[in-house]
Amino acid sequence: MYDHSDEEENLQVDDSEADIGIIEVVELVNFMCHRHLKLTFGPNINYIVGVNGSGKSAVLVAIAICLGAKAGFTNRAAKLSELIRAGASSCNIIVKLRNRGAEAYRKSDYGESIIIERHIGKEGGSSYKIKSASGKIIESKAAEVAMIMEQFNIQVNNPCAILMQDTSRNFLNSSKATDKYDFFLKATQMDQMRRDFEYVNTQLHEMSTSLATKGKLLPDLKKQVDEYEKEYKEMEGIRNMQLQVAEFKNQLAWAYVTEDEEKIATIQRNIEAMTREGAKHDELVAKHTAMRAELQARSDAKTQEVNKFNEELSDATARKAELEAQIKDHQREEARRKANIADLKKRGDTARRRRDVLLKYIKDAEERMAKAAREDKDQKIRALQEKKDEHARVEAEYTQLRESRESLNKRIEEAVMEARAVNDRANAIRSRRSKLQNDLRDMERAKQDRVAVFGRETSDLLREINSNARRFKRKPIGPIGMHIELRVGHEYAAAVETAIARGMLRGYIVDNYDDERVMKDIFNKLRIKGITLYVTRFSESVYPRLNEPHRDILTVFRAIKVDDPTVANLLIDQKRIETVALAKDRQEAEDIVHNSGDRYVSEAYTQKGGRAFKSRGGAKNFSNANETSQMLGVNVEDRIISTQEELNNLEAQLRTSEAPKRQADQQRQAAESERSALIRKVSNMENRLATLKDDIRDEEDRARASERGLDEDLTEQEENVKKEEAEMRALNDQATQAQDDAAKVMKMLAPLKERLAEINEANATKDAQFDVIDREISKLTRDITKETSALDELEKLRGSKNQKLGALNAELLTTEQTLQEKTDKALAYCPQRVPAAGKKSPAQLDSTIKTFEDRIRKEQASKKKSVMEVTKQFGDAQKKFKEIELQISALTHYRDKVKQNLAERHRRWLVFRASIARRTRLLFNTHLASKGYAGTIEFDHKARTLDITVQLDKMRPSEESIARDTKTLSGGERSFSTVSLLLALWEAMEMPFRAMDEFDVFMDAVNRRLSMDLLTNAARQHASRQFIFITPHDISTIQSAPDIKVHRMYPPERGQQTLVEML
Repeated sequence: MYDHSDEEENLQVDDSEADIGIIEVVELVNFMCHRHLKLTFGPNINYIVGVNGSGKSAVLVAIAICLGAKAGFTNRAAKLSELIRAGASSCNIIVKLRNRGAEAYRKSDYGESIIIERHIGKEGGSSYKIKSASGKIIESKAAEVAMIMEQFNIQVNNPCAILMQDTSRNFLNSSKATDKYDFFLKATQMDQMRRDFEYVNTQLHEMSTSLATKGKLLPDLKKQVDEYEKEYKEMEGIRNMQLQVAEFKNQLAWAYVTEDEEKIATIQRNIEAMTREGAKHDELVAKHTAMRAELQARSDAKTQEVNKFNEELSDATARKAELEAQIKDHQREEARRKANIADLKKRGDTARRRRDVLLKYIKDAEERMAKAAREDKDQKIRALQEKKDEHARVEAEYTQLRESRESLNKRIEEAVMEARAVNDRANAIRSRRSKLQNDLRDMERAKQDRVAVFGRETSDLLREINSNARRFKRKPIGPIGMHIELRVGHEYAAAVETAIARGMLRGYIVDNYDDERVMKDIFNKLRIKGITLYVTRFSESVYPRLNEPHRDILTVFRAIKVDDPTVANLLIDQKRIETVALAKDRQEAEDIVHNSGDRYVSEAYTQKGGRAFKSRGGAKNFSNANETSQMLGVNVEDRIISTQEELNNLEAQLRTSEAPKRQADQQRQAAESERSALIRKVSNMENRLATLKDDIRDEEDRARASERGLDEDLTEQEENVKKEEAEMRALNDQATQAQDDAAKVMKMLAPLKERLAEINEANATKDAQFDVIDREISKLTRDITKETSALDELEKLRGSKNQKLGALNAELLTTEQTLQEKTDKALAYCPQRVPAAGKKSPAQLDSTIKTFEDRIRKEQASKKKSVMEVTKQFGDAQKKFKEIELQISALTHYRDKVKQNLAERHRRWLVFRASIARRTRLLFNTHLASKGYAGTIEFDHKARTLDITVQLDKMRPSEESIARDTKTLSGGERSFSTVSLLLALWEAMEMPFRAMDEFDVFMDAVNRRLSMDLLTNAARQHASRQFIFITPHDISTIQSAPDIKVHRMYPPERGQQTLVEML
């Protein structure tokens, strides 16, 4: 019960801010006179100041309308559409309410503020958007606004809570005593409780009327029950037969169930038999799979051997080329030294011949002296000229032979280089063939496993990830390429793969570093290397805003479809795929990068994987490529066919490469033979030239001897003999040294030739081993193909058996469903399972039932009613009688209980009403006393009237001071009294905010100052409540304080609204 023993003890000061319900922000768009207005309110005291016409009252109207009030409540419009600003088609009102503390409304959804937005259309319709503090729309129904108002105890239709301008002006002036009483009840919410009591009384009256009506029916119903019971007993024999029929029908219902159960057992036995056959079939598949895996492993091992042979052969070829170059250099040096030795020997022989000639010349000098007189000078000259002519002819022929020798040396070098090039091409073909064979095996695996294109280990890795799913906080994403699909033609597949990088397509994404450690453990377990892990938080959506080039430019981002936002965002972050363009050829790629002028294009890739880009200095660059698609948009069947065709072409090229090699060797051998013959011919020419030089010198000597005399000539020739002998000794020494040097060169050449022979022998051995391994790989490939074909056949057979097994399972499922339906029907018909007597079949039970039903029909033919009708009538009448009897008893008890509770609640309401009246009277007089007034409020609850009198000077003697009715007061006195009464009524309200419009409209400066002080002090005593006061007058007397916020408004100019807010 409400304690009203001491009213003043309840006037406590509240100094804490409200957690819920106060207004934080009000925003108006095209509402009444405002185009756009936004006010931010303080938590305690708010003054809205402005001249008439500035739109102050529109703020209160907007608050009431947004929080659910009807247009008529505001006294400004009959319908909502009339509140829209002139010239606009709609308006919006936004009110932001505080939502904190323990009593917050759905705080997990809305947060610390609730934003209510109401949209009003010109046609009169309106809608709500109820948003969270972050602006997210949570609800859009008016019912949600009503729930919020109830939670925050905001009484939007309470005229005292939001005191509009007209109500404020006319309340005390024109109201009747009954109107004031009604205002008091509405302001304190007691009027709502009174209406609730009246509604409950109406319901109780209707309940009593219903009980009286039902009570009159009981005697007639009892008489009807007795009559039906008499007929029921007369049908005892027929009812016994019906009970037997019912029992047989129970057995029939469960006989159908038994029949289906036996059918299911037969199907299950067949399924078990086929399952055992399937297990044997799986063992056979496992055997062939293991065999194929073993063959594949052996093939892989052989392939590795081939790759190793290719590497060793490549190294040996390089060493061989190096040795051949060294041998060739040494051979050249040997030939040069031999030529030098031959030249020295030739010069020594020449000197020896000259010496012998000189000796012979001296010996025969006397004979020549005798004959000299007889020799004719002319004949000597002719002989000398003939020798010189012959020398010139032989020397020209010698020069031509030397040129021919140089040409032959070039031909030999070219033949050697051609043979080496042919051998290198053959090795390159073998290496390419080995790679294609590996690719072909990978593609064969890709036919069985679509993820094989991302690496042989991908299937094992994915299985391991699935088996370790519980170890991950979030399951890894990958391979990345599995989540990418081309939107454009397959001709761009190679370009997309090159732009993203195939290593990234094979990579995986994890959400955190713990998952990264788990993935690395799996990598170590499977001995996997070379796969990249990307650690990034998983995304729920793709980045919304991207700096993309013009829509006519095809980018990697636009060319692909990514089914996971995390993959898309990683590609954007790592590869900037939104800025990487795709082009058909180099010309188009360079035009996009260098000539399009689009600053969001970073680079462009051609269909073959070529890349056009700019260097840091702005230079144009292009890296050529000839890539093919390996992962995206790959047609495995087509690639197998094309790879096999390329393998066949390589085999043909290997076979045809032997002929050019043999031809090059034959050409080299023929050129070397021709060079040897030419060297011999050159040597003969050199000897002939030396002989001719000697002859010419002899002729010249003879000619000179004949001129200066034989004696002098003999002396000179002796000196020449000495010179020739000295030259001979020097040439012999040089020849000896040259022979020693040649021997050293030969000694160095021998081990090189031995090493070359060893390399040739090793290469020949490796070629033979390579051919053996190649044949083994071919055989293994055929065996793998054979095992694959066997597995395909087994798969077909398994498919056929699975189809049969599926049919049996389908039949089993259908029968089980039928069994369930029959069981449900049987349970519904007979909850307790009843076995058929003598294990009768459904047909036999049906026949028995028909026999009994025929007997029942014959018995009933003599009766006016059937047993069922009599039984049903008796049961229904008895049930109805008991139901009405119970209803009357329950309703009577409920009615009495409600009457008791209603009487108690009404008694408490009367006590509460009296308490609120006393409290209001006390507070009203207290507020009047602040100006020296005194007043009384007289309540007549029976007549529902409220009279107010005010004594203007309570200090005068009572006989001199006259209590006056409010209608006789001046405008300022009446306004001050209104303020005092409203403050008294506000104490009885629990609403989080209160608003008063133009409370000082008729006050003079003194009354206005006193009223403002009164309102401010009262508001400060209730810091947990929010107060909004609207006045057109100056409030400069209000001292600035942290708990007071003043909003100054000015008349709108041409539809514009200006607001200055001062703290």
